[in-house]
Amino acid sequence: EEQQQQSSWAPVYTGREEAFRCLFRRIGQKRDAVTVSKAIQDFNELLRSESMHKRLQVEALQHWAWLYHTKIHYDSSPSVRAAALQTWTVAFERVPKAVMGLLLQHVELLGMIYATRTDPSAEVTSSAADAALFQQDWRWKDGLWAYANRILSYGRVSAMEDALFQNEQNKDAMEERFERIVGNCLDALNQYIIEHDIESDEPIWWKTL
Repeated sequence: EEQQQQSSWAPVYTGREEAFRCLFRRIGQKRDAVTVSKAIQDFNELLRSESMHKRLQVEALQHWAWLYHTKIHYDSSPSVRAAALQTWTVAFERVPKAVMGLLLQHVELLGMIYATRTDPSAEVTSSAADAALFQQDWRWKDGLWAYANRILSYGRVSAMEDALFQNEQNKDAMEERFERIVGNCLDALNQYIIEHDIESDEPIWWKTL
């Protein structure tokens, strides 16, 4: 039961470490890209720290997984998206079992992480190129299909905005974000198909187009 709990993300941080609590406020509530990026970098340093008990780091990682899935992955700032990918790398080095548990329990996270390899920003793809995560034999195909199935199901800008963001922006900004996220998702599918020599009649291809 404890292992199951550690493999589930947490919409609310219930851990005991005040430093993590402060950082989550900066990450989750601030819109300024510089502030959020710096907060994620500071978060990564706490995850990397060997002087902190791993249980505290795992508790923080559970909330991070939820934040990443609902907010951080879609951020318009490349520096935020690159720092967020680094979080997964740092966490995997420090608490690999916890990361594996989260990614298996919430397999769509794998698809989102895989999509960083085809991010339109060179800053993000450069970070992805160095990520040890991609050397793991995980359920990348399942995760990518789950992620693509959700993202492509929105179909239009307003549907994605209502589902993911629920905040007012100007029309051009919303369209740019929609095109970036959907385009990145399609590029990730294409990358996977090429890398694994998947035939064009495989379900992962046709069901998403």
